[in-house]
Amino acid sequence: MKKALFIVLLVSAAANAQVTFTPGLRAGSNFSKITKLNADFKPGFYGGVFGGIKFTQYYTLQPEINVETMGARNVNLVYYDSFGDVDGIRRGTVSLTYISVAIINKITFNDRFNFQAGTSFDTQAGRSRFTNSDIDFSLCAGFEYGITKNLFVQARIKKGMFDVFDSDYSTDYESRENTNMSLQAGIAYTFDLK
Repeated sequence: MKKALFIVLLVSAAANAQVTFTPGLRAGSNFSKITKLNADFKPGFYGGVFGGIKFTQYYTLQPEINVETMGARNVNLVYYDSFGDVDGIRRGTVSLTYISVAIINKITFNDRFNFQAGTSFDTQAGRSRFTNSDIDFSLCAGFEYGITKNLFVQARIKKGMFDVFDSDYSTDYESRENTNMSLQAGIAYTFDLK
């Protein structure tokens, strides 16, 4: 009898659950750096599309596809001649562009504020001679605040897990584990599907 009552309650709860889908756009600026490198943050941008799948009042799963610029400024870069000998060392900028596929978990605290955490798989949109990996796997976390029902401001920190920088091209690296890191701030806009 207890099992039957539990099943009835479970089916009733599932029938009353209203899963909703909300598509949207996100864009903003980021400041990126390659870690363990004596370099400065590089300004850049990000933009993309997402689809929020709201399972409960407090939880939304949000798949995203983004374009993001990454890299670092004022890096001591080693240049080689055609024979493989060092041709010179100059300060320069490492610019990387990634196509990112992310899965974000949103925990909603009230109608306007939510915490976000997730992962992303990033692949370079072009090849850079300064990188030793065309792909990256990243962790990210941040928050979002609703200005209106459809317009949000958001901030995230994103940290890559793979060594992406080829240390043969720099003289000022601290270690061979040079990963991407970025601070993002921007807006998101959702569309009502009714």
